[in-house]
Amino acid sequence: MSHTPNPAGKTTSNRQTFITEIHRLIDEAAPTGLLYAVTSTGHSVMVHRAEEQVTVRVYDSWGAKVEASQAVSFFVADVTAGVLWQQAVTEKLLTDQLPVATRRPRKLHSSSPAGLLDFAADHLRHVGLHRTPPGRFDSPWQGSQWTGPCTVPHAFQLALRVLRDTPCEDREAVRDQAMRLLADCCHGAPVQVPDWWTGGTYSYLVSTVSNWGAAERRTAAGAAEFLRAAARAAEQG
Repeated sequence: MSHTPNPAGKTTSNRQTFITEIHRLIDEAAPTGLLYAVTSTGHSVMVHRAEEQVTVRVYDSWGAKVEASQAVSFFVADVTAGVLWQQAVTEKLLTDQLPVATRRPRKLHSSSPAGLLDFAADHLRHVGLHRTPPGRFDSPWQGSQWTGPCTVPHAFQLALRVLRDTPCEDREAVRDQAMRLLADCCHGAPVQVPDWWTGGTYSYLVSTVSNWGAAERRTAAGAAEFLRAAARAAEQG
């Protein structure tokens, strides 16, 4: 005899799982730390702890978020995490990321255009996709930040950073070939830089890739598979 799970029971279970994981992350961030994670309930979270003060944020790829800041003792003893859970459910802040964390890529498969694209795909699959409005190429995490949803160009930039520490005969040529191939794939044909563009060829290719990643309903999984397909095209020449 089949049994249909009780939706209410499942919701209660997920809520408790979320609360437990938030409390664990708060402990891991002690005494001062900034952590990003994807809970097993499918929520992207940030935990920022500064000694006995903590901020927890739940967010999605579009920039929507709910957050709470409290003293650690109050946060853990109170129902704050449960309130965040309810707000996240109300705002529908589920992500398209993996339900369990995976190890971030730490080295290139090869110092080639395919290696760059594979690395960027792995990073997107791990952290999720941040979508900027078309025509804007910024990412919410700058500098050396390796966690949290990022744009496709930002994932590519992280691959370039790793390439700097990887033996390679001509890093600039590898970079240009990879970005050209990716932009052409995003455009569906060889990209032609218009006469009115004054920012240079490479920056126009980046803008093409950024606008592709900003398309409605674009997902991290879809973007990652697209980059992998571009990497296979790069290997085939």
